[in-house]
Amino acid sequence: MRQELAAILANRASVDLPADFRAPAHDLPESQRSFLLAYSSILNPAAMAALQEQLAGPRSAVAAQFETLPEDAPEEVRRRIAEGLAPETRKQQEDHPFLSDLEASSRREAAITRSVVLHAVVEFCNEAQLGVLQRVNALLAEGDAAGGPADGPPEAARWEGGAGR
Repeated sequence: MRQELAAILANRASVDLPADFRAPAHDLPESQRSFLLAYSSILNPAAMAALQEQLAGPRSAVAAQFETLPEDAPEEVRRRIAEGLAPETRKQQEDHPFLSDLEASSRREAAITRSVVLHAVVEFCNEAQLGVLQRVNALLAEGDAAGGPADGPPEAARWEGGAGR
């Protein structure tokens, strides 16, 4: 407890982030802060360091839109966001392979890891965001089944968004 308080005072860390999290936190949405706290209870230090690295970069437009997606978002908006997030997610998985298998980077039993992750997703994402995540997963699976990256529909129909977190 003293170590966590010292980190908060010394680094002006937020109380809703893991004590050793050093990436700029002022622009992290509340849901990402909550996910980080949940993940800090299961992931090993190397995986948490990779998450810090990933979150230190600028957030893409499509990621920002996902984070603020209202529960009643139209299907077309959900589809476009999923198509924009799929290539970003693929890139993140290539850069940080543990993202594809959190159990391998966990310091807990597989069942506990799955439970924490599933509870966090259900708790911190609304219905529209959950639908987008399901679509992203399906697009990635399609790409895997085809033997290449999931690129989604032709370029003109794809969501425009830069790389980011």
